[in-house]
Amino acid sequence: GTSGRSWSSSSGSNLSMSLALPYDSVPIAVLPVLPLLVGLAARACVARVANTNGCGAELIEGLQLKWPNDLLCGKKKVMGALIENEDTHLIIGVGMNIGSVPEVDTTGGSREATSLM
Repeated sequence: GTSGRSWSSSSGSNLSMSLALPYDSVPIAVLPVLPLLVGLAARACVARVANTNGCGAELIEGLQLKWPNDLLCGKKKVMGALIENEDTHLIIGVGMNIGSVPEVDTTGGSREATSLM
């Protein structure tokens, strides 16, 4: 996570992934807004799956993007993304709480967490 925070999740209940993109495959004009695009894409995916599975408008309407790349459900964080530059690649890391809620120390400014289920 940012500011040296870690993100942990129990196995099989949440989404944790990293995607390595060759640095030269991303147009220079996209780089400044890439974190926002990741957040918007995550929101669109969750909304599409929720709609397909009949989860209803409540979940979809409750999803908000917190600039630039956190997804909130109500006022609680359900997803975070981080982009780092590693030599020749951009590493996009995403953590989404789907079936369980990790404990979060909110004393350092972190948001309380929730899950999609």
